[in-house]
Amino acid sequence: MEWEAIKVKLLNEFTRAMAKATENGKKIRKVWMTTFNIDIGFVEKYILPVLVDMECPRNPMDYEIMQHKLFDQKIDFRLFCDQRILSRDSDKLTTIPIHTINTKSFQNSKNLGKQCLFHPKVILIENDRNELYIGAGSANLTISGWSKNQEVYSFHQVETVEQFKSIRLFFNTLINVVKNPQIPPFLSISRFNANSVKKSSAEWDFVHTFLDKNFLSFILSEDTTALNVWSPYFSHNVPGLIELFKVTSPDLKSVKLVADKVNGHHFRIKWSDAIAQMIQNNELTFYSKPLPQDERLEMTHAKVWQSIGKRTSRFAIGSWNFTHHGTASVKGKKNIEAGFVYHHIPKESILGIKIDVKTTHFADDQLLKNEQLNLTEQLPFLLDVEFDWKEKTYTLKFESLDDEELSNFQIKLPEIEQKQNLTFKCDKQQNIFLENTKFTVTKDDAVLKEHFFQIFKNGQFMIKDIFTEINFDYRRAQRFDNLSDLIDSLVFEREVGHSDSMSLRASMGDHQDVEVFDDIVAAPQSNEITYFRMFLAFKNFENKILNSPNEIDLYKQLFVYPGCLLELKEKVVDMQFESQIFQWFVLQEVNKLKNVASKHYAKLSTQKESMRLEDWNQLNCDLPNILAKVKLTPQQKKQFRAYLQLVKKKQSYV
Repeated sequence: MEWEAIKVKLLNEFTRAMAKATENGKKIRKVWMTTFNIDIGFVEKYILPVLVDMECPRNPMDYEIMQHKLFDQKIDFRLFCDQRILSRDSDKLTTIPIHTINTKSFQNSKNLGKQCLFHPKVILIENDRNELYIGAGSANLTISGWSKNQEVYSFHQVETVEQFKSIRLFFNTLINVVKNPQIPPFLSISRFNANSVKKSSAEWDFVHTFLDKNFLSFILSEDTTALNVWSPYFSHNVPGLIELFKVTSPDLKSVKLVADKVNGHHFRIKWSDAIAQMIQNNELTFYSKPLPQDERLEMTHAKVWQSIGKRTSRFAIGSWNFTHHGTASVKGKKNIEAGFVYHHIPKESILGIKIDVKTTHFADDQLLKNEQLNLTEQLPFLLDVEFDWKEKTYTLKFESLDDEELSNFQIKLPEIEQKQNLTFKCDKQQNIFLENTKFTVTKDDAVLKEHFFQIFKNGQFMIKDIFTEINFDYRRAQRFDNLSDLIDSLVFEREVGHSDSMSLRASMGDHQDVEVFDDIVAAPQSNEITYFRMFLAFKNFENKILNSPNEIDLYKQLFVYPGCLLELKEKVVDMQFESQIFQWFVLQEVNKLKNVASKHYAKLSTQKESMRLEDWNQLNCDLPNILAKVKLTPQQKKQFRAYLQLVKKKQSYV
């Protein structure tokens, strides 16, 4: 690891790591990322395009194309973050899975403590040759972390079985607490493609909270005499933390800190007599950064540790702040942290100029209060919500975490107007279970736009979380701009795909940082669809239905693909035709297609009632009473009625 890497913006480093993982025709199989704080919009706009070799998306359709590429290329991309950091105004434009971590759910949660944060910043890349690349450092998945802060981050190819085992333990622990069956299993050790590097010559260890050995045991040794640390955040009891270091390193004489300053003036440390005494004895000193000051940076968020001993020296970069929780080494005061510990230290000094500190360099109570994290309360239970695009159903998976009685909790789900009570009951063994775990919607428009659910207690908002989505290929996201374009597509038998005449079903005008081209006025829709075009279009659609080779393809022709029968029905119903007779014919043609599809589906289906009745009912068109809308004499009405009956018979209308 070169110190120079700290000065490089992280997106370039990630792009280079991806290029290394895909050289010589290799394909990406998996990209998993962990973070404490998250800016979903940043991930979607800047990180996802790197995976599928696209420019940054500029409008909603670009996002849709991008996630289709991700799906088509079978890249398993997913994120893990702390459950408490999602704000009410968090936005999401894609279906990428984001798993939120409730730190109460870990088996050793009592050893972690109530204030535990899920804090690691790790990136795993796996290719189709079973090679692994791992990145770790201080940067969260935010625009500040990847661009505006001074961070430290590094990527490495996994070289040894020991490195692999540590990484596997880290991610398997997350998989076990998330309990989402859609997460594929971690690569097996038998398939792992390791380099021919012996453990003794490996240059780094991947260190995290789930190991039996804690971080301080990796970075410190019995002969450590000096410790140099970069950190933006500090323990409320810095002298007490240094005394803890001396348990492992009794010869520790000097701790030198490079501390970020709030607004360029104050360390996030409160002055005390104990700190004054340590400074006077040269046990604790403060230094500037060795790098030139860049006024564009928001803060120095890097976490760097360097221990120096008579025989052993170590260097670490990761998510470890200079706090009791940050070192993840004190029982009952641990965060989930991760990073690299290197067996050799860089040649360059990580210290700048010694600062002649004064009491004015330290923060007062009000500043520390302003800098304090204001996190929402964690839920006393695990609740994983999954939306199935095929079944149009939310499934809730519940697990109790505390002994407290659960009552008066509600959930708000997109497309369901009212909050739903979460009803908890006990079985004979007094195990708590959730009674109502399925919620089905008839329409799914809101699910396209809203990817979050909310939990309330006694009617008061508690937390916002993300549901995962399955059966993505049943998700109807695109539509034709108008009926005329759809009819043209059927007349000319165009392939289903992306087209200039298509848009997204869900309006994204409310999303930030996305161009929706509101200044462009759409051409008015013409209702001058001739009888010839109409009948030819419907005949071609009927052929598509009858040529569907299986029930899955037929279902998508009816409900999923752009220009599907459901979309055609919706556009026909919304259209104001000048001729009542023409409208009657069009509606009859839609109903005819529904009946043709029903009969063909019965031939193809291998399961009884495999398609929901609600789906079939969505395709029904109510027919207007033409006789009541036209001015005819009784004799003319009689003749017209006979004409309609003849048409129904000839056209196989119902």
